[in-house]
Amino acid sequence: VEALEEIDNRLDELDAEQAAGRGTIIEAAEKHRKRLKALRELLLIERERCDAYAGFARSDHVVAIEGYVIAKSADAVAAELESSLGGLAAAFITDPDEPEEDLPVALNNPGILKHFELLVKLYASPKYNEIDPTILIAPTFLFFFGLMITDAMYGLMTFLLGFFILRGGGKYYPLYKSCGLLLALGGAITIVLGAMTGGWFGNLAVEYLGLTFLDNLVVINPMVDVSNFLLFAIGVGLLHLNAGAVVGIIKEYRRSNIPKALENVWIFFLEIGLAFYYFEVQAPAIVFLAISLGFLIYSAKGMALFGVTGLLGDTLSYARLMALGLVSFGLAVAINALSAMVWGIDYIGWLVAILVMVGGHLFSFVLN
Repeated sequence: VEALEEIDNRLDELDAEQAAGRGTIIEAAEKHRKRLKALRELLLIERERCDAYAGFARSDHVVAIEGYVIAKSADAVAAELESSLGGLAAAFITDPDEPEEDLPVALNNPGILKHFELLVKLYASPKYNEIDPTILIAPTFLFFFGLMITDAMYGLMTFLLGFFILRGGGKYYPLYKSCGLLLALGGAITIVLGAMTGGWFGNLAVEYLGLTFLDNLVVINPMVDVSNFLLFAIGVGLLHLNAGAVVGIIKEYRRSNIPKALENVWIFFLEIGLAFYYFEVQAPAIVFLAISLGFLIYSAKGMALFGVTGLLGDTLSYARLMALGLVSFGLAVAINALSAMVWGIDYIGWLVAILVMVGGHLFSFVLN
């Protein structure tokens, strides 16, 4: 019993010591936290400086520094080094000899295109000596964005959202600025494509508000000309795939990888052959289709059939552009119909209709 009491007393003493120690730590943290954070920041800077020094080769009188510089700026950097150091520096510009995977990549697009680099980096930056796809991604991204929403009012809401982001956090943070600009441009394209497809909160403007003059802007009604809208989406997709194939051929040709560059040539001969076949010009159709088959077997070997099915699947996948455009329009039409149905409720019908209209279209906007 005495031993147990002694142990309990000792535990109480340890608890008291622990509480006192915790209090001391908290007091010290409150007193020195800011200074410790500043010291930590200084230590990190010093560590970075030491890491940089480790990359230098030096003797008593000479320091050698090796690094990467953008190719088009190389001569200017060399001239600036020699000038700023009074002719005591010698700069040597050479091509890198490391593997491509280890080389840093700097995307260098002008103006608005600079903000579309965000989309490229979401996937991965191109490797050294590869083609920067930013200039190709910018117009196709905006066009597909607008085609999938196809409602001018949703486009206006998107534009305003992007504008407010630009005017807010976009002033201070590059990421916010890029996101805001992408939304604003996407919204502007959506307004144009929405007007061309007759989407103004679905059919609200024309059928419920009587703004029939907006019908004069309609080029294709996706809810009526579904087949033509589908063919248009697939045609756009085919052009997109062809652009990608051309970029791939150019990339491999620049790397002197001719066999790799010829991998997708069969696609173009196939399309030309099918075009001749469609217009019932048999002889050229057979010739081009035979050439296409030859290139396909050459590049894909025993996987030739999967090359054909892969191209077919990739092309048909662009039907999603049509499907999403129809869903956007159809959902807006359903919201308008629900609002019209509840409008007739006694006393509170108008209020319920407004709530359904505003809430429904906000939900549809966020969903899109």
